Amino acid sequence: MNVKVLCIVFFAFLLNETNIKASSITLAIVASEISLFQELGKEDKNIGIELARKAKSSGDLKLAAYTYLNLINKFPDQISILTEYAAFIYNQEKITVQELDELSNLLMISVFKVPVGEVKKVLDLAQQIGAQKEKLSAKLDVPKDDEAKDVEIESEKLLKQVEIFPSDETKLKKLLDGLNENREVLNPNSAKLKFIEKASDDCSELYQAIQKIKFIEICLAKLNNEKKRNRLNSDLCVSLIQAAEATLPTLYGLTIEDERLPTEIKAKIYELPTQCKLLVSQISTVRSLVVFEKIKDLITEGNLIDPWKKNAEGMPVYPKWQDSALAVEKVLNKIQNKLVEINSSEVVEKAGLELKVLQVKLNEIRRSQYREYQIRALFYLSEAFLKYNSFKWTNLGDVKAFDALKDNSIHKIDLAIISPDVARCYNDIVPKLLAQMYPASLPLWYSLCSTETKWKLEDF
Repeated sequence: MNVKVLCIVFFAFLLNETNIKASSITLAIVASEISLFQELGKEDKNIGIELARKAKSSGDLKLAAYTYLNLINKFPDQISILTEYAAFIYNQEKITVQELDELSNLLMISVFKVPVGEVKKVLDLAQQIGAQKEKLSAKLDVPKDDEAKDVEIESEKLLKQVEIFPSDETKLKKLLDGLNENREVLNPNSAKLKFIEKASDDCSELYQAIQKIKFIEICLAKLNNEKKRNRLNSDLCVSLIQAAEATLPTLYGLTIEDERLPTEIKAKIYELPTQCKLLVSQISTVRSLVVFEKIKDLITEGNLIDPWKKNAEGMPVYPKWQDSALAVEKVLNKIQNKLVEINSSEVVEKAGLELKVLQVKLNEIRRSQYREYQIRALFYLSEAFLKYNSFKWTNLGDVKAFDALKDNSIHKIDLAIISPDVARCYNDIVPKLLAQMYPASLPLWYSLCSTETKWKLEDF
């Protein structure tokens, strides 16, 4: 493509801000047919004009147009060629808005190529073409009287049909097509246009709603079929009910007046949520019962835990209360993880009753563990008291008192764990022995109590 053609393209886009769009057809002609006139070599422009006129006379309008365009490209400053081409296009019997638009664009591009004194002529010609284009556009937009009358009559019939929309999908689609067609061809000044547009939007909304209702009904039909086969616990059923529930909200926001909705559609909009809710409940119950059976197995496992159980060798399976408590807690944790899979409140309540039995068992084990701690603390406190009573404390017996406390592990008793009764016993016995110690030895005893590891519940 030569420099002149590139300039044409550039100025076509530059003029876009004045609502003049460079015609793709015109540019294509310039680009693809640029070599046509080159066959003439360096012959005078009159030869090219003669060729264009002959093509026009013979009826080959396409060849004539290409020849003129080639000449305009080759002799851009010759306004006579431009004017003759404009007349050739302008005077055609069946000229289109598009052809006028292309001619107008070409004239505006030529403004930059003709001599300065000829610019006004080109602008006047472009203005004339623009005015003709507007007249032709207005003429095309206004239907003939008989056509306009037919459209108005058809619109009146359509508006009567939408006073109450049909519920039949086929009839509704046919009505929607008719409304959309009339919406496109109605005169912009028609009083019915606004009503046709509203009716078209409502009809489209209802048509989509019916499609969604059909989708929900298909999901529910498949679910009921699975229900008959006792397969509501499948993942397929979960997906189906979730899809149906996700579609339901789109039916609640219809903007169509309630009195214009078909009775059947209104009934389905009210009934479908109830049907979905019922199936949700049934699916939840079925799936929850499957989980509940697993929970029952775990409860049975927990009930078999016996703190006094012994293995085949006669050794305790759970040497400490802590061991049996941990075993029960492990089962309880498994049950808790299963409970979150239950969506039925009825089944959750049922599982809760079963769970209480195991919880009671764990509480009893923990109480026994606590009681065992108190028994040991009391035993060593009693031993220390027996030591105290076995001596005649005529003088301070520092070593004997210290040993009586230490040998009986009194410093290992955790005062935060012992019961009030054991605490009173502690507070009665320990001070008696401390009173027999030299004051200088008391820090050693308190240091022992602070640094030595205390007995923990987990040790029992």
